[in-house]
Amino acid sequence: AGGEGEPEEQRMLKLNITPSRPVSGSPVPARNAEERSTTPSGLKVRRKVQEEDGPGHPGCRNQRMGVMQDKRTLRRIHKDAFRAAILDWRENHRAPGGKARKNQVCQVFVRLRPMFEKENQQGEFESVSTFQEWGEVIVHSCLFQADLVRMYVQHSGFCFPRTFGPEASNEDVYAECGSSLVAHALSGQLSTIFMFGQTGSGKTYTMNTIIDMAAAEIFGSEGVASAADPAEAGVRLRVFE
Repeated sequence: AGGEGEPEEQRMLKLNITPSRPVSGSPVPARNAEERSTTPSGLKVRRKVQEEDGPGHPGCRNQRMGVMQDKRTLRRIHKDAFRAAILDWRENHRAPGGKARKNQVCQVFVRLRPMFEKENQQGEFESVSTFQEWGEVIVHSCLFQADLVRMYVQHSGFCFPRTFGPEASNEDVYAECGSSLVAHALSGQLSTIFMFGQTGSGKTYTMNTIIDMAAAEIFGSEGVASAADPAEAGVRLRVFE
């Protein structure tokens, strides 16, 4: 909290998050001055109106109703304020908060799928940002104080060798993640792609595309067909799901 001489609007939220300690082998969390908590604009005005209303007034009743609602419902109700805060943060985030650990043997890539129409209809909003220029993913956690009235957004960043936003095409993903592995396999080596994510995150959609494009490249003019004796060439594929 601020000093006694500061107005309520300035004392409402001055929180800095403590960067989480990275687990060995995990992506490096972003650690910069911009990784912080911010307050969605418009919150202070609503709270002031509620405080001015006495017991029995609409503002006071609305406040009591807000306390009774779960946090997910409250996030949906205040999605415009949260979304505006996220967009404002994105516009001012112009540099990565860390560096990805690069390993030539194993690399981690992240793809963010677009929002589904049913999610938009339910009042959900996009709370993850990807910066493909430098391979960073930002998770915007839209939170409430204990009173369920004061809102704030916590921004946590993680860096990877490459990230793909909702607008990225399947061809872009395959060119970065699959094509080099196919070339490695055609040289007689072992290649593995392991995908993980929660249900509905787009794993099967992305993997099916990679399998189709990999098959076309393996059996195309630059693959098995180019061998000295294609009839003697063999391909073994193992897929786990």
